[in-house]
Amino acid sequence: MNVFVADPGWGWWIIGYFFLGGIAAGSYFMATLIDLVGRGGHDQEISRIGFRIAFPLIVVCAVFLTLDLEKPNRFWHMMFKSEVVERAWETKSWGELIHAPLFKYWSPMSIGSWALTIFGICSFISFLGSFRSRHETTGIVHRCFQIIGCFVGFFVAAYTGALLTATNQLVWSDTPWLAPLFLASAASTGIAVMLLLASPSVSEASLARLQRADTWALGLEFLVFLIFLESLSSLLLPVWQTVNGKILIAGTLILGLVVPLLIHLSGGLHRRSGLVLASISVLIGGFMLRYGIVQTSPELLAKSSPELVKMTEPRPVVGGIAFPWQFGPEQGRVPGESLGADPGNKVGPVVPRSKVFKGE
Repeated sequence: MNVFVADPGWGWWIIGYFFLGGIAAGSYFMATLIDLVGRGGHDQEISRIGFRIAFPLIVVCAVFLTLDLEKPNRFWHMMFKSEVVERAWETKSWGELIHAPLFKYWSPMSIGSWALTIFGICSFISFLGSFRSRHETTGIVHRCFQIIGCFVGFFVAAYTGALLTATNQLVWSDTPWLAPLFLASAASTGIAVMLLLASPSVSEASLARLQRADTWALGLEFLVFLIFLESLSSLLLPVWQTVNGKILIAGTLILGLVVPLLIHLSGGLHRRSGLVLASISVLIGGFMLRYGIVQTSPELLAKSSPELVKMTEPRPVVGGIAFPWQFGPEQGRVPGESLGADPGNKVGPVVPRSKVFKGE
């Protein structure tokens, strides 16, 4: 516990989910665009690769999330009202199941759970369609699923960054640029995997167009990453002084952006070795970005050296006690006793609408 919020305790499962989920969303989004506006059969092989990447990775992401939750029924309770399902099962009143879905529009977790579910359905349909001929996958129903999946994938790519911003963790809540950064990174990493898996049957023209798209995606990510660093303001130096902060800044900037951009701009992608090196570099950088973001905040909160105190805002004094740094609006609050940042933020008895742990 730090001075104002409990650490989330996120580890490798969540980092893997952020990384693979971004690749899945980015590859599906790019594959859909290619399938909709590409040059017919010439670009079909590229779009097939994207669709065949997205669904398996989103399944792996679901496994990672379940493992991190430790209890699978926690995910179930985020999607459905358990008491409604149980009552319908006991009374055989199946019509009541229409009231079972639980959607909280004000909750990033609830919105994200439904978005992942819808994206999983759309990516599964597109995955199956990727093994059929182009003539069989141009129907209006299939196109509708592609478009829905494209928009939901766009949301999923940015959602993880928005979820972090919605917390009150240090760094995560101090910048509005995590969602755009994760979105840009999803595009670059998704294209990188597609380039790596491109088979000899892919035409040179299609491959060249995908490489140009990758250059633009990396350029956009480079710009957003610089804006993200600038938005950290006075926290940038304390972040750099942590081990994970160096991985976040130097690893992402050098391996994930500068190296592949130099290979792109120097024409190194015309050789297979250059294409592989650039794509692997993008993927390593994309992983370092997620790892650094997730791990830097806990490390920074645990660090209380004089150098960190000197580099942050003036020390606040609450109740005669000088706290080491000003990291959040609830600085100095005694959990369960004093008021929060809002003077009226004193929660009374809460009766949950859904019994999450019923039967345990």
